[in-house]
Amino acid sequence: MAESIKELQQPKGYWSRSLMDATYAPGCETSGTALFAYVFL
Repeated sequence: MAESIKELQQPKGYWSRSLMDATYAPGCETSGTALFAYVFL
């Protein structure tokens, strides 16, 4: 699962609000990005 999430990471290092369609809700999702970073660590 971690490999799948890593592939969805945006070039600037964050994940978008919609993992499957970054254009649906563009912009940084800081709480989700923090959660994924915590889980990876």
